[in-house]
Amino acid sequence: MLTIHTDVSELKKKIAITGRQSLAIPLNAFARDLSELIDKNFDKEVDPRDRKWVDLKPATWARKRTRKILTETGRLRRSIRVTGNRSGITIQANTEYAKYLQFGTSKMPARPFIGWSPKWLNLLRERIVKHVRNRAKRDARTGK
Repeated sequence: MLTIHTDVSELKKKIAITGRQSLAIPLNAFARDLSELIDKNFDKEVDPRDRKWVDLKPATWARKRTRKILTETGRLRRSIRVTGNRSGITIQANTEYAKYLQFGTSKMPARPFIGWSPKWLNLLRERIVKHVRNRAKRDARTGK
């Protein structure tokens, strides 16, 4: 299993979210967005920064049943879960071989399929800013 968790407690301090205010709503929305982006990256065969995965060796292509680099059975792709809650974002790939594909080995190059990119961080920032603005408008209307 491969897990990446990003804690947002420092981010909350920087944008002055305190008390009962929570980032759970934008983080949940971002988790759904991120799940779709990861799935699209599998289709495009690119890493989170849109760089093409290293091609397979001819011998590997000869034995594969599919014409996709990280897809043989689809198990890895189906195992990926992205969750968001008030503490952060967690991305998990629940296969025993995910870490070898993500980071590579001495005999195989890395083909990262999860991680952070400027594009993904901008999307997260947009979700949070939208949430904070909506919250401020609502609080102004209700006098909180």
